[in-house]
Amino acid sequence: MLTNYVFHAGMNSVLLVTPILKEVFLLLIMEKPLKKLFLRRFNQTILIAKYLCKTQPKKLLFNFLLKKFDTLSQASLDYQQRTKNLKNSFILNNKHKIKLDNKVILLLDDVTTTNSTLNEAHLLLDKLPVKKIILVTFAKSFT
Repeated sequence: MLTNYVFHAGMNSVLLVTPILKEVFLLLIMEKPLKKLFLRRFNQTILIAKYLCKTQPKKLLFNFLLKKFDTLSQASLDYQQRTKNLKNSFILNNKHKIKLDNKVILLLDDVTTTNSTLNEAHLLLDKLPVKKIILVTFAKSFT
């Protein structure tokens, strides 16, 4: 059975996510574009994921979802453009040889506005033979 959760946990994010981690086998993160990473010099989603893995050791996998092509920055688009911008822009990275049969995976992202990123990621993850997919974001933007 596949169940989906989306949390906009805000300030108490870690407290809310920690109990969920007990059932999670694999923790995935939404990667940031290299350009954004270069400008910021850090990825807050990776920092949060590493912290969560310290509280309860889990497999943390990078680059599980890859961008097939460059897309416009979601921040510069309106609601309708955002929902179309990421259509079919992700692929699963076949280099990761990990058995996910009947496992629970958690996909972590920092901010959501239209849920476009999570929706596109979920379309791919839903094809895997997993028991449950949990989608978590730590902030909700209304712009």
